Amino acid sequence: MMVRLILILALGIYPLAAEQGSEQQPQSPNAENTARIFKRRVLLMVFLNESRDANKEYLGVSVADAFSVPLVKTGNFVILNRDSVGRYIQAMSIPHDDVFIVENATRLGKAIGADVVVVGKFSGGADSILIEARAVDVQAGLVSVQDAEQIKTNASMFAAINHLAERMSGPMAEKMKPLETPPPPAEV
Repeated sequence: MMVRLILILALGIYPLAAEQGSEQQPQSPNAENTARIFKRRVLLMVFLNESRDANKEYLGVSVADAFSVPLVKTGNFVILNRDSVGRYIQAMSIPHDDVFIVENATRLGKAIGADVVVVGKFSGGADSILIEARAVDVQAGLVSVQDAEQIKTNASMFAAINHLAERMSGPMAEKMKPLETPPPPAEV
């Protein structure tokens, strides 16, 4: 690791974080600047289906996944895998429907090692749904950005969902810059 760092600094060779899957990148190619930045780790929770309509259950994952691309494009975030989230929720005795509550999203984020937890819910009828989304800053324990969108359930609904995700990603990147020190480890 030390040899790699010396080569990187001496030769000005910087691997691209996207290609290496790394969370950290040098701030500039200046060999005198050895400061690193650490992208914020984001957990995208499956959005809650408050409509209780089983035919809309797919939207829970679809809406959450819509945030991935715009958040990564900002350069401030890396998306965490949510495969083991169910086990954490169960072990922490957090009802899945209560993850939208800021305190629970914060607890879950700290346990998993996330810096940001995006939670949301949707409700509505056959013609339209209301989607509410929150970006919870885990260390502050506060909602950093929130937004909502009434979306018609028609052929353009996924474009509207993507628009909501893009609209939130800008303010999230502005308010939650990459860290200059390593983020705290998971508490579990």
